[in-house]
Amino acid sequence: MIIALTLLLFILLCLTVGLPTFLLANRYAETPGHPGGDDLFTAFIIVCAFEAVIAGLLFVCYQAAAWLLPLLT
Repeated sequence: MIIALTLLLFILLCLTVGLPTFLLANRYAETPGHPGGDDLFTAFIIVCAFEAVIAGLLFVCYQAAAWLLPLLT
């Protein structure tokens, strides 16, 4: 069971961080389709920053809903 959960988390991590990083690095590489180490690192930082912003927005929405719903009921 633990191995299955670990594999599932690995797949989710690859889909949410690895794939966007690779696609972004491929798009902005000096030679498209062949990203270098700097391209991958920069793309990884950009993807992590955007995912942190999205997570922050979701957290703020969750907190706002938790505050507003009791007022409306």
